[in-house]
Amino acid sequence: MSDAARLILFAPSEEITDALCARLSPLVEAVPFDAVILPITGSDDRARINHAKSAAAVVQKHNAALLLVDAFELVARTGADGVHLSAAALMTCEQRPELPLVFASCHTPAELLKASSLALDAVVLGSVKATPTHPGALPLGWAAFETLISGYALPVYGIGGMRADDVPEALAAGGQGVAMMRGW
Repeated sequence: MSDAARLILFAPSEEITDALCARLSPLVEAVPFDAVILPITGSDDRARINHAKSAAAVVQKHNAALLLVDAFELVARTGADGVHLSAAALMTCEQRPELPLVFASCHTPAELLKASSLALDAVVLGSVKATPTHPGALPLGWAAFETLISGYALPVYGIGGMRADDVPEALAAGGQGVAMMRGW
């Protein structure tokens, strides 16, 4: 991952299609992302694999990593760089998955502790700001974000209502950067 980028693109939880892959190409070319996190949805396994392969080719061409959400079995078959664990999947892990890169979503101190104990490569923590993805959830804010990550050695990206111009606040709070779903 690049020291300069400080951004993660969290692709929307829509079915992976050629159109989504086509939207990724100009975006990762224009913006230096550390990683793209891709939910693998849809019922057609062959289509999911083909689209994830296409996404991996696009993302890796621009020196970013492609992480598939909770899709351990598809990483090797698609050329993805690793997996992104949902908070629920994280909490069921007995040991770190044997993959080159493993990130996770965290929302609580217990989840951060679990991610740290598994020696994951990075986590996203939030929601830092209000976001439509978690309506009604009370946002952490940057002060609580800073308090929660204090003492953890793993890189933590803020998520939830983030935009690229939130990177300085994330860095000031001790984070690695921000993860964006709608901000891109």
